[in-house]
Amino acid sequence: MRISVCTTNYNCAHVLARHLDSVFQNLEGHSFEYTVVDNRSRDGSTEVLRRYAEARPNMIVLSHRCTMGEGRQIAFSRSHGEYVLVLDTDVVYSPLLRQVVDA
Repeated sequence: MRISVCTTNYNCAHVLARHLDSVFQNLEGHSFEYTVVDNRSRDGSTEVLRRYAEARPNMIVLSHRCTMGEGRQIAFSRSHGEYVLVLDTDVVYSPLLRQVVDA
């Protein structure tokens, strides 16, 4: 595994699918894992995350009541990548993400 994407999610269902699509599209072709710790969201985020994880074997979803930093630490402790990429689930990433990763 070359890249580990680590993030925390809390109530971002309104943008989560677009976020995930942007990350998976921009990292296509790279060996990567995506680990997200959901802070027990109440807005449907859990369902979005589980649906994506079911279709993507390189995605891990954990549920844990935590702060953003604690969630990232939990994700980081489960990561296997040579490089760690910390992203936010309320951001839809442009192709600039691909340029950064490729560099």
